[in-house]
Amino acid sequence: MRLATAIKQAKQADMPKENIERAINRATSKEYTNADHTVYEGLGPHGVALIIECLTDNRNRTVKALRNKFNRMDGVMTPVAYMFDKMGRVCFAAAEDSPDRSFDTMFEHAIDVGAEDVVDLGSGRAELTCQFSDLGSITKALSNNHAYTIERMEGIYMPNTTVDINDEQAAELDIAISDLEELDDVIKVFCNAA
Repeated sequence: MRLATAIKQAKQADMPKENIERAINRATSKEYTNADHTVYEGLGPHGVALIIECLTDNRNRTVKALRNKFNRMDGVMTPVAYMFDKMGRVCFAAAEDSPDRSFDTMFEHAIDVGAEDVVDLGSGRAELTCQFSDLGSITKALSNNHAYTIERMEGIYMPNTTVDINDEQAAELDIAISDLEELDDVIKVFCNAA
């Protein structure tokens, strides 16, 4: 069930098929049975803070590869976690025939179970943000008590301080983030660009 959800999320995010297959192979291979989930931090192009989530069986290899990428983008690996809050994000949907399909009702139910913010995605779908520690209980309450379908739930790093960049700088940042995401051990990259 979790694998199917992860594949669906990756496809929705337009992740290349090769990356999805590589992630599945890595997760199912014997060499990754002792893999560690690690988080690295740094400043990328134009002073944008980056948080990089990794799954690795060799931290030294991962750090070396990340340092190389940071050097090529004129960045530096340095603590930046204080610029982010670890939060939870849940995308949920009401059934087609559900009386709870209006955004007002979905908003009310989400706030009642502990959401901090709720955004209407249209067509009986909504996305909420919450404290990371509440992610499991909120998801359970929405699916059990209110019969919503949970489309996606994840931990995210939400910036509490942002850096304004122009279009040209944003293009450079996109290239740098794509370059980081090409590393085998990198799961996701978060940034604080506005």
